[in-house]
Amino acid sequence: MSTALQTLLSLCQCLQSSVPADGPATGKDPPANAEQWTAVIELATAHYLAPALWLALQEKGCVDRLPPDARRFLSEAHRLNVVRNTKIREQALELLEALGRADIKTVIMKGGVYLFEDNQQAFEARMMVDLDLLVPEAQLEASFQITRGLGYEIYEKSDELFQHLDPMVRRGDLASIELHRHVGMQRAVLPAEEVLRDAIQMKAWGSFVYVPTPTQRATQNIFHSEVQSQNNYALGLIPLRHLHDLMLLRARHEAEIDWRAVKRHLSRGGYDYLLPGYLYLADRFLDLPMPAVVATTAAARRHYVWCIAQFRVPGLQALVSLVGTVSHPLRRPPVEYIYGERPGLISLQINRLRYLRYLLSLHKAGAFPKLSRVFGRIFRS
Repeated sequence: MSTALQTLLSLCQCLQSSVPADGPATGKDPPANAEQWTAVIELATAHYLAPALWLALQEKGCVDRLPPDARRFLSEAHRLNVVRNTKIREQALELLEALGRADIKTVIMKGGVYLFEDNQQAFEARMMVDLDLLVPEAQLEASFQITRGLGYEIYEKSDELFQHLDPMVRRGDLASIELHRHVGMQRAVLPAEEVLRDAIQMKAWGSFVYVPTPTQRATQNIFHSEVQSQNNYALGLIPLRHLHDLMLLRARHEAEIDWRAVKRHLSRGGYDYLLPGYLYLADRFLDLPMPAVVATTAAARRHYVWCIAQFRVPGLQALVSLVGTVSHPLRRPPVEYIYGERPGLISLQINRLRYLRYLLSLHKAGAFPKLSRVFGRIFRS
């Protein structure tokens, strides 16, 4: 077994909530020395899971196994994350209250839910970078103006065709703000209208906040991980952070998640094949049992083998990641999100070329002016 795979399995074994750190879940021993612990902590940090690792080791009562330097690092990473999330929660409340005063129903999505949910472990474990807020499309401009009125400014131009406005930041704050018109890079899987309609109202810190239902959160977790974020499923990359998010969600809301509905949601966009493969990874790596209504398929097992192979074969994961980076803009989801679903491979390829022409038009003054003009002549709007 390669060192990289051993490190991955050791980290997974530590993160599992239902199995002792020295148990047989992965069939491998936990880290035994400072060098192995360093590798595990580096991998956890790369996946934004250092605070979660500290909490998991505390729960297992085995932080004493850590070398002193590793113990101090993880303890401090956890402490700082709690401080950070507390400040981000205050930031979010200010904006949500301002939008609420304007009668704009705002749904906080993804990791932001853990800032308000009565789930202290998730609050302490989840590392936050931005706040994703879904608002009715008709009130998107008003939401933008309210956010600007609080001192936020655009810090990065995003593609105007996509699901959220340009990310915004405010001096002194820790998280950026993304105002969404759609839940993600899709319109059919989780329509914004459904999420806004079904959102659950919670009272937290004297204010009311809206969050998606547990079933919708599970659907978004899968789609965002396997398709939208890094195209993990197609590339065979292990989405450890997203799998851990699913573990946090299921620990609190297992009985409320309708896995048949999750499959129906994914099927709307032709992504129902993701469900058994993703849940099988969660089962194998984090010991999350497959729901009774979801069968393990041969394709799910093949996907797991492909993921593991990238750790067994030196250099394979780096090569796959490079291919993914190059092909990322022209994947099926963004093309279909922009131009709509079209039956047939030929229509998809034509729309890819249309989008390539658009991307190149953004760089007319840069490296690709001639190629941009060629595509402009071929695909005139």
